[in-house]
Amino acid sequence: MSSEKHRMVCKSNHLVEASYRLSLYEQRLILTAITQVRRDQPVTDTEIYYVTAADIAQQADIDVKSSYRHIQKAMKRLFERKFTATVLPPDEGEGAIIKKGRKRTFRWIQAMEEDAPAGAVGIRFSKDILPYLSQLREQFTQYALTDVGKMTSAYGIRLYELLVQWKSRGSRTVSIEWLRQAFDLGDRHQALSDLKKIVIYPAVKQVNEHSPLEVEVATKKTGRRVTHFVFTFEKKSEKKKRLAQEAMEAKRQQHAAEDRAAEERRRQREAMKSKPPWMDAEHPIEPGETKAEYFERIARIRGLDQPKPKPAATDTAATDTDSTADDPAATERCDRTPDMFQIFEGESK
Repeated sequence: MSSEKHRMVCKSNHLVEASYRLSLYEQRLILTAITQVRRDQPVTDTEIYYVTAADIAQQADIDVKSSYRHIQKAMKRLFERKFTATVLPPDEGEGAIIKKGRKRTFRWIQAMEEDAPAGAVGIRFSKDILPYLSQLREQFTQYALTDVGKMTSAYGIRLYELLVQWKSRGSRTVSIEWLRQAFDLGDRHQALSDLKKIVIYPAVKQVNEHSPLEVEVATKKTGRRVTHFVFTFEKKSEKKKRLAQEAMEAKRQQHAAEDRAAEERRRQREAMKSKPPWMDAEHPIEPGETKAEYFERIARIRGLDQPKPKPAATDTAATDTDSTADDPAATERCDRTPDMFQIFEGESK
């Protein structure tokens, strides 16, 4: 038997979408046995597939004694279980024309061994089910047994199969009536609230907690009546990668926005410096402020107020004289300092 990590469940899509109801341990028995079916060569209904209590215990993370007790009970029920699926063309003989959607009811197994050696049970699949399990070339669903091994709800396992069947699309919309038939609910959970509370939401939770998928569910209306469930899903690894990429993109956009804002502030500062003070819309004259006070304030804001150098503190005579007289550079700098009143008068004229 292959290692736990590489044990694969492979089913025809017709079997995935079949109408049936199995308990949790019946599902575990069937799926573990399916992983042993050869898919690369013809198989017959004479083969017995053994499932040990240790197999189930390892999958479900429970003790072996409890596992054996559960599979013993499940085997007794499994012998009577049936499923209804679309008839496969080979079943009708070569050249036969199959009516689309034709259904037939089959048994899962035709024989069982309850007291097989080493704490195991033996399953012999029915002849009718083998075409749904072996030599599948197209329209089949495959996933690792470990994907559902720790689920504690049979509905969770069924939902996972229905979603992974459409893994390349990332979403699946199914009618409520179709889903009720696939889960073989009969007259149970007729109210939509009960169906969601007892079947759908717990199944979604199981998939999110124990499988590689992350799934969300919503409802869809036809007219005023809710008629469909819409499941959107993606692999958790892909979601983690997508979220990391989105975070990086958001950070890049934030940096770009900050750069644009900084550039806009620089441009505004340059534009403000080139405007006459009375055209400064960002710094209008305040109530009670004189023109002289206003121009002085704008000059300070724009950095145009260049104070004269302080006089050198040598002696009293030097202090009383013009400090720029012996400093040509200071004199030139003061000459370049604009007189705000002259600018105002000049622009006004």
